[in-house]
Amino acid sequence: MKFSTAFLLGLALSTSVEGSRSRGLKGSMSTGTAGDDDAASMMSMKGKKAKGKKSKKTKGKKAKKAKGKKAKKAKKSKGKKGPSGDYDDDGPPPAPTAIAGDDDADPDDLEDALDADATALLTRPCNVARPQAPRDLSTDSSGLVVEGSNSITPMKASPPSWALEPSMFHVNTHFHEGSEHKSDSYNIERDGENGFWCPIDVPVDQMEKYVFQYCTGVEVGGTYEFHWVHSSGGRVFGAGLGNAFSLVNNPSVQVWAQTILVVNTPVASDSDFSIDSPSMNGREFIPVSSYIGSTTGGSYNNKLCSPYEVSWTVDTDCVTVSAEQLDEVCKDLIERGLEADAHPHKTRKLVAPEWTVPTSEVEMYEIYSYVDQA
Repeated sequence: MKFSTAFLLGLALSTSVEGSRSRGLKGSMSTGTAGDDDAASMMSMKGKKAKGKKSKKTKGKKAKKAKGKKAKKAKKSKGKKGPSGDYDDDGPPPAPTAIAGDDDADPDDLEDALDADATALLTRPCNVARPQAPRDLSTDSSGLVVEGSNSITPMKASPPSWALEPSMFHVNTHFHEGSEHKSDSYNIERDGENGFWCPIDVPVDQMEKYVFQYCTGVEVGGTYEFHWVHSSGGRVFGAGLGNAFSLVNNPSVQVWAQTILVVNTPVASDSDFSIDSPSMNGREFIPVSSYIGSTTGGSYNNKLCSPYEVSWTVDTDCVTVSAEQLDEVCKDLIERGLEADAHPHKTRKLVAPEWTVPTSEVEMYEIYSYVDQA
């Protein structure tokens, strides 16, 4: 979720990090706020207040030590390329971004960013976070986050549609290895790996090796969950979920999510899978589930959760996509300055039921061709 990229959700969180990188932002589609009530202001204003408060309390040796550490970090970050290849109207983005849930963040940068103040902004203990994602969308799934528990009042997700409201902007497209969500169509597990896989029930000749020119870390027969991220936060297209949350304090964010199985077949003349939209794959209707959750990614788990709210619309079918067509999407990502998204991101482990909304809060729909709705 680049003119800033979007659905399902790598389902699109860019954090402006200044000095010690204690500022963080992010976004999702139509309804919801990014973060919980205690972190409603996750932008630079809160970062500056926290910074000012700390500087007054810090004296003597501690002040020198903190100053030296910040200077060292600033020097380290100088000259690095930011997460977005595009600039907004105010010029280039501030230095590199590193936030929890941003799979492309350098481990050292992420560690630097996660000091005490940043951690309070970027993550929450799961018992005080909003409902999480990815969720089990199987027919027998359950969720336990109900109204009043953990001071949370779940919100109904907006009725899904491939068409967007005028205030929503496509800010990112990225994908994860294995499906982050689980459904009746993609539910195969692999030992020691997060995520789920589609059954491979296609002819053997469709499993022949394909040499990708643009995508990296992908293969024929692989299962990947694509996220098309849309945000009310602005038009800038950027890597990962960064730009979904970067321009306003509490943008609305929606992610379209679709799980694909890569096959080695010619691209169909009517194929519609692209950097901008999920695939109908010859279907008259798309079965989707819509719910309120959070951002995803390998940096979160069932103890440390995301504070950012996302409205998810998830295709519950496993869709076959030509390797050639997938490579074309990666080419488009690279051309838009999103090299970091031309390979699969890490996958968050399926969220435990106690941190997800109950099945009664998950709306199931059949969406007719998004082309007709656009």
